[in-house]
Formats: sequence, C-alpha cells, structure tokens
Amino acid sequence: MNNSIPLAERLRPKKFDDYIGQKHLIGEKAILRKFIESGNIPSMIFWGPPGVGKTTLARIISNHLDRPFYTLSAISSGVKDVRDVFEQAKKQKFFDSKPPILFIDEIHRFSKSQQDSLLGAVEQGLVILIGATTENPSFEVISPLLSRCQVYILKHLEKDDLIELLEQSIKKDLYLKSKNIELKECEAMLRYSGNYSKQEDLSFELVDRIFNEAKDLGIYFVTVSGGEPFMWPHLLDIMEKHHDMFFQIYTNGTLITKDVANRLGKLGNAAPAISIEGFEKETDARRGEGTFKRIMEAMDNLRNAGVPFGFSATPTKLNIETLMSDEFIDLMIEKGCSIGWFFQYVPIGRKPDVSLMATPEQRFRLRRRSIEIRNTKPIFIGDFWNDGPYVGGCICGARQAGYFHINCHGDVEPCVFLQFSVDNIKDKKLIDVIQSPFFKAFQNAQPYRENDNLLTPCALIDNPQVLRDIVTEFNAKPSYNSSMDVITDPEIISFLDNYTKEYRKLVDPIWENDLKFKYKTWKQRWTNN
Repeated sequence: MNNSIPLAERLRPKKFDDYIGQKHLIGEKAILRKFIESGNIPSMIFWGPPGVGKTTLARIISNHLDRPFYTLSAISSGVKDVRDVFEQAKKQKFFDSKPPILFIDEIHRFSKSQQDSLLGAVEQGLVILIGATTENPSFEVISPLLSRCQVYILKHLEKDDLIELLEQSIKKDLYLKSKNIELKECEAMLRYSGNYSKQEDLSFELVDRIFNEAKDLGIYFVTVSGGEPFMWPHLLDIMEKHHDMFFQIYTNGTLITKDVANRLGKLGNAAPAISIEGFEKETDARRGEGTFKRIMEAMDNLRNAGVPFGFSATPTKLNIETLMSDEFIDLMIEKGCSIGWFFQYVPIGRKPDVSLMATPEQRFRLRRRSIEIRNTKPIFIGDFWNDGPYVGGCICGARQAGYFHINCHGDVEPCVFLQFSVDNIKDKKLIDVIQSPFFKAFQNAQPYRENDNLLTPCALIDNPQVLRDIVTEFNAKPSYNSSMDVITDPEIISFLDNYTKEYRKLVDPIWENDLKFKYKTWKQRWTNN
C-alpha cells in the first residue's frame, strides 16, 4: 500500500461506472455518453470549476475507447511539446487506426500562437483534442479552434455526489479502510469542498430576488443567455415560480429533449431562440459535428409541444449570404420558427478576429433584406443593430426601461456586448444599479451621433469612442481580461474606427433623406410631444 500517492490519485476512477457526477453528460442516454459508445468522438472542450472531474473524464474516455492518451499542461508546455506529441501520433498511425487523444489542461492559458499550433492536427484528425478550462471558452479559446470542438459544461458536484465520494473513499482506499473510520458528520467538510467554486454562481435565491426587484420596476420580460441556459439546474423551476414573467432563452438547442419541450409547453411563458449559423455545413463547422441535426430535432420537439420559438444567427463575413437566402429562411419557417434574430458578429472575447465582421456593405444589405423578409414571409426578423430606429437607438444601460446584462458573477453590464461593470448585483439592489452614474452615462450620451442617426446605434461598433470615454471615466472593471482589447488593442481600435466611418457613408444619406423625418413621427407617438 503506497499512501505517499495523493488520495485523489489513488481513488481516480478508471471507468464510467465509478465516475461520480455529470449525469447530464455521461448518464444513460446522455449526449456525450452516446458519442463515446459509438466510438466516434469529436474534439471537445470541458468547461467547469476545479475539482469536478475534467481530467478524470478525459482519461476514462481514453480507457473506454482504448486509445493512446497524451497529456499536456498549458501552464508548463509550449509549442514544441505539442509538436512532439503530433510526431509521436504520426509514427503510431497505421491504416485505419483511430487517432490518439491529446488532453490539454488549462487550455485557456495557451497563447494565440500556441492554440494556432493545434489547428492542423485537429482538422486532419491526427489527434482528438480534449481541452479542460475553468474559464468561458467563448472568450478564452480562439474562434478557429473553438469552431472545431464541442463544448461540454461540467457542473459542481452536488451534496449527494460529495457524500457518495466520501463513502467510496472510506470503503475503497486501502489506507483509509484500515483506519475503521466512521462517518458521523460531514457538513463542515462539504462546505469546505464546495464554497470555493459556488461563490461565483447565481443561486436560485439570488435570481429569485432579482426577478422580484425587476417586477417592482415593471420589468416582466427576461432574456436568458449563456453559456448554455439549460445547463442551469434551476432554470425551469425559476420560470415556474415567476409564471407572470416571460422568458426568451438563447440556447444551442442540444438539451431540448421531448421532456424539456413538453415542460416548456406546460409552463407557457418561454420562447427559445436556437443558435444556428446557416445550414449543416456552416453550423457544424462552428458548433461541432452533429449539432445541426440536434437543432432540427429540438425544433421538432418544440413545435410538437406547442412552444413558440425562433432562431438566433450571427452573421459574419463568411455566412451572411447564406443567412439572407430564401432557402435558409424558408427552412426556418418550415421547422416552425415564428421569429428570427440577427446579431452581427462583434469583436468581443479573447483577441477577437475582427476580420470575421460583416463588411459595412454586407450589413447595409442585411438591413434591406430583413425588411424584405418581414414584408414577404410569415416570420418576424429582428435585426439587432439595423433596427435601431424602431427602439430609439441604443437601449443599453437600461435606457427607457431597456436592456442590461447580469453575468454569471453577478456583475451588471450595460449590455451583453459591453462587458464592463461598476456594480455587482450581490451587493446592490437592482434599482440602485440601473440608476448608477455609470449607467446614467450611457443613457445621457444618447443620441451618440451628432446627426442623431439611429442606424448607427451601438457604443461598441458604431461609436467606439463613446465606450472608451465612459469606461475610462468610471474606471469600469472588465468582465474578462480580454474585454479590455476593444479599449486598448491598437489593431482593434483602428479597425473599429475605420469600420464606423465606412458604414456611416452608407447610412447617413438614408437617415437624412428619409428615416430622420419618420423617426420624429415615431418619437412623437411615444412621448406625445
């Protein structure tokens, strides 16, 4: 008996039956379990707090599939170490042999160049990449690599899981077993093991408080986005409790089973918007192989359950033509979508790829195409930035009872795309946050443009200097380290400044010669002035 080996390593499970927790991924008929049992797994990213079993799960997958397993730590490994693994994989490749698994712990610590070095091998199927991270991969993993991986969220271990782990430790570990330990009280231990990670969660109680305060302010419409909202175990329960509120849920759709859809139908106060990038080719390239088919199944489940739903798409330079096509819109209508959202790709996240932004000309055509679809097809299309005139411009910072965002840490941001905050909802009431000087600065800066052009409403992509000035004035905290790139990165600053100049050339004449007069009429209707 070698008790010099850490207990966690001595007890590390070798097979699925011994693995505790994450039933939503590896339980019977769970999505990841199905992939593994098929023997054909994609590259993937495991996202979750420390200690939930990311490394262990990767090893179990390797054991189950009988694949070679290489492991690297992003903290201590570099490009040379990655290339050495690739060379070993090439030497072991024979005929139709399955590729080995490369596990990279703390993958978010890899630099852009280090992450770039993984692309070729992943694309060619030389290795199956499994990355583990405690940070949101949408912001910390480069887009080309993220698009080739499926992201799986690992949850905190629940109390029952921790108790089972304790009991197994006492029964199975030879050293502990020899001590004849009797477990009488474990609450203190559970608190110690769980507090470090759960402190960042928005608890059911906190969300309940937020919703009650929102209703006191007359807010009854809530948008829920991710991560993946359906991973939060309390989502449907909080919707049921607040049955007098309506929820728009932005989701990848992969967790909308028949049972989930049926419950949504019974609740009657939700309309999911399923993220899609185009047809199967475009969607699977961005979100992982097989995602498009699961989205189609989710739409069928929702339609059969009588749940209103729509799609949410992110037009980029690469997929905007597909998203505007009759073929795509007609497919969405056929599947049962009653609404569609276009959210233009914006440069947020870790070293965002500004080259993916739709060109000013493409954005201009999208505006006209959105209007055409609304006028000719049985679906309502919302074009988030181009429809600025209909809502009086930018609605961030709770302007006119408009939009604001509370992230997973409780930081209250003016907008989901403006990832800066001064206040945290855990420390202040909602009314005090949205009436704060920071939020008032965005409200009072409206209209951002000297000519009141509401076709250029955004403080990030249309008026970037406004965002820089306000963030600087209030010393606002970035939600993620990478959020500062839009403020400090010279390349991104230059791109955005040039982008808004070029777009203004296209839309300023439209505003001055037509829409400005119409907007004044709309404003009079709103304000009775």
